[in-house]
Amino acid sequence: MSEQHVAGSEDELYQKLVEKAVSRLRQRIQGFRNAIRDAESLIRSLREKGLFIAVRKYRDDLHVAGLDGSRQVIRSGLGRYLVLAATALVELPSGMRSEKVNISYPGADAYEVHDPSGFLVDSVAEAGMLLLETLSLREALSRRIPVLMLDGPIIDPPTLLPEEAWTRLGEEAKRIGITSNQDFHELRSKLISELVYNGAAVIGIVKRISGEHLLSSVIPKEYEVLRDLSDDEILVMLSNIISGTHVCIGPFTPVLTKEIINRYEARGLRIITYYTFSRGSGRPLRVEVAISDGEDQFEALEDTAQIVQGLIMPGHHVPLAVQLAHEKSHIPRSVATLIYREALTRLAAEPELASLVAFFSDEAP
Repeated sequence: MSEQHVAGSEDELYQKLVEKAVSRLRQRIQGFRNAIRDAESLIRSLREKGLFIAVRKYRDDLHVAGLDGSRQVIRSGLGRYLVLAATALVELPSGMRSEKVNISYPGADAYEVHDPSGFLVDSVAEAGMLLLETLSLREALSRRIPVLMLDGPIIDPPTLLPEEAWTRLGEEAKRIGITSNQDFHELRSKLISELVYNGAAVIGIVKRISGEHLLSSVIPKEYEVLRDLSDDEILVMLSNIISGTHVCIGPFTPVLTKEIINRYEARGLRIITYYTFSRGSGRPLRVEVAISDGEDQFEALEDTAQIVQGLIMPGHHVPLAVQLAHEKSHIPRSVATLIYREALTRLAAEPELASLVAFFSDEAP
C-alpha cells in the first residue's frame, strides 16, 4: 500500500469530519440567532411577571465578611489518603472603603481516609471541607458580622453526598455527631438560622451556573427556542441587550432535594435565588439569600443585590469579600505536598517511628 493512498484516505476522513462539524455548528448558531430575536420580547415578559428588577444603587460601605474553604488530597500509601482542609474568613469592616482587611483561619484540619479503590476519597474530602466551613460559621456568629458572603451556595452540598463519605471522616466528625447527610444539614441549618435570626444577611455567590434551568422554566411557551436553552446561554443573550444596565432576574426557588431542604424549612428558613450581571465584568452570577419565613423576598433581593454589586471591583467577577476568602483559603498543591513531607520528616526523627515512615512516603507526591 503506497503512502499516497494512505494520505488520500486520511484527507477524505478529514473532509467528512469538517463537514459534520460545520453542520452541527450551523444548527447551533442558527438556534442562537432565532433565540436572540426573541430575547428582547422575553425581557418584556419577565418585567410583566415582576422578575426583571433594576439595581439602581449600590452599598459599598457595609461591614462584610467572606467565607470559603479549600482542600487538597495527598496519597499517603497503603490505600490511605490525607485530606488537608482549611477555611478563611475575610472581613471588610467598612466594605470597599475599609482601610484594612481582617483575615482569620477559623478552620484547619487533616483527615485520614482509607480507600484502597480511590473511588470515595474525593467525596470524603468534599465532606471534610464542607464540615470545616460549616463549623466556621460559628466564628461569624461570635463576631456578629452583619453581612456574610459564602463562596458557593448557601445549602452546600446542594445534593446528597454518599453516606459513607461522612462515616469515613473519622473520630473528629463522630465526636460532634456528624455521620450522615442528615446530621450535616441539621448542623448547617442550625448555624445559618442563628445568623439570620440574629439579623445577619447570609448570601451565597454561585459563579458556575452552566446547565441550570431556573430561568428557562418560567419562559412562556411561545419562546420555544429559548426554553430549550440552559440559563447560562439565555443570560449571555440577555447581557448583549442590557449591556451597562444592572439588573436582577428572579427571585426563584432553588431546586433542592426534599430531604435536604426540609432541614432548613423546619427552622423557618427560605432560600431564594436570582441572577445578576457582575458590574465589574458583565458576566452572569447566581446569588442565593437565606431569609426568614416572614421576610419579603423582593426586598431581600433588592437589598442584597445592592451589596453584591457594590463590592465588585472593575474588571472582576465576584464581590471582593468572596474573592479574598477564596484566595486566602486556597491550599496550593505544592504547599500540601510540602506540609506532608515536613510531617514525615518530623516523624522520621522519632526513633521508634523512623523505620515505619517509609511505608507512608513511597506513594507521596
